[in-house]
Amino acid sequence: MHEFGHHLTQRINLRVENAAVIVCSCNILTDQQVLHAIATATTNRPPTVKEVYAGLRCRARCGGCAATIRKLREEANASAALENGAVGVAA
Repeated sequence: MHEFGHHLTQRINLRVENAAVIVCSCNILTDQQVLHAIATATTNRPPTVKEVYAGLRCRARCGGCAATIRKLREEANASAALENGAVGVAA
């Protein structure tokens, strides 16, 4: 698992106490499943929405959850960047 996935897995572990939220009604996918798919992606970059679906062994149906999956991916990427010190802090 690449560094991005490592940091995301830590985030998932923190969320375990929280109830899972369904982000895709068509495929009955939870936010935790999506975050896990993002964390375990085999790319050295955040996966595309299509790659997230593929990692979950399904495909987009209505596409209504694509924006939510992108948001989860962006939040995970930002979180990993902060943990790596890639984002500067304004003085």
